[in-house]
Amino acid sequence: MAGALGAALAVMSSRCSIGKGKFADCEPQVKDILIKCDAIGQKLLQLMEDDINGYNSVLLARKLPKSTKEDAAQRSKSIQTASITAMQPPLETTRSCLEMLRLIRGLVESANSNLISDIGVAALLTNAALIGGKLNVDINIKSLSDKCSVKTISAEVNAAAKEASKLVDEIMEIVNTIIAE
Repeated sequence: MAGALGAALAVMSSRCSIGKGKFADCEPQVKDILIKCDAIGQKLLQLMEDDINGYNSVLLARKLPKSTKEDAAQRSKSIQTASITAMQPPLETTRSCLEMLRLIRGLVESANSNLISDIGVAALLTNAALIGGKLNVDINIKSLSDKCSVKTISAEVNAAAKEASKLVDEIMEIVNTIIAE
């Protein structure tokens, strides 16, 4: 939800910068950002639903019987499958939020400065969603037995969080500079 709100603020800031003579030079870039942020916002809403469904699958798998060796083996296999499925929406949320932060980074220098605080809030909300996605991946990954996948996915979300932090710092520095002018 936080990511979708961040996307909505980025879209609003973009829309309010289009068709204004002062921003004509940046209009093609801002239009592109608007289209991409709008699509990401819609995707994040769907991923929120997918995340709920994925988590419910894990809950169902954990309720399976484990009284016999066969039951326990089937339960373990079901938990693995459900955990992999449950990890996909937050992983994709992390990826999508990083993409949106890159777009917001471009927007912060191109949009109407009267909306600069909205752009800052968009970045902060998007980063919160990215961190939330990463945390969900981190908890789901603990259930996986494929250590190679665990290492790869963990490295990806850690790199995303690191890049996101850098982008948010850059965005907020620009936001605060413009507000202080």
